[in-house]
Amino acid sequence: MHDVIVVDEDFSESASRTQAAAEQIESILDRYLDIMKTASSAGAVSGEAAEALRSYVAEAEGLRGIVSKTDASHSAAIRSFLSRIDEADSFLY
Repeated sequence: MHDVIVVDEDFSESASRTQAAAEQIESILDRYLDIMKTASSAGAVSGEAAEALRSYVAEAEGLRGIVSKTDASHSAAIRSFLSRIDEADSFLY
């Protein structure tokens, strides 16, 4: 029988790095959307291009929170995995 070695800290560190990246991406998206809204309201105020830009901004708004939700799912999967490993470990040893 082979031993499987799971280093909990590596998984916890992965979750932390993913959370930090998700926060950074969300921040960048917020700044991007602010810039696009400004361009939409101040730069191109009428015409087909302005309408297309407003539509684009509305669609891009839908991206908010997606990265955070993905990160939350990733973190939950890591916690669940580590919990199951701990349960199996306590059963075996």
